[in-house]
Amino acid sequence: MGGANCRPAPTAAITSTESQLMIRQAQTREYEQVSKKQAMRASIATLQDLNFILDKVDADLGAISASKFSTGISVKVTVTIREKAPNLVTVRANTTYGERTVDDPVVYQDFFALLDKSLFLVKNQVD
Repeated sequence: MGGANCRPAPTAAITSTESQLMIRQAQTREYEQVSKKQAMRASIATLQDLNFILDKVDADLGAISASKFSTGISVKVTVTIREKAPNLVTVRANTTYGERTVDDPVVYQDFFALLDKSLFLVKNQVD
């Protein structure tokens, strides 16, 4: 029994999938009564408030890429906005620090807290 044909326990794959789902949940928020255009404007403002430089903005795809340097290490953020229904959007932020994906939920909570404030200003047309 055992021998050269042993495979790793499937729990490692399951745990990895579960942690990926947890990260995705931390990276994603759904907003009601918000248009895709409003979410794009608010996301751009939030990234600029966080001192990111916009690298690419594609309104048709609902994608924003931005970067900055922190203690000599590149920090990159990609924000994707999907319209699920009229005035219902999903915003997902993905951050990398150097070559490593940021999986700390607090980073995403902080981003979305600022995005919430920015959305309020955009929805109420406050510049």
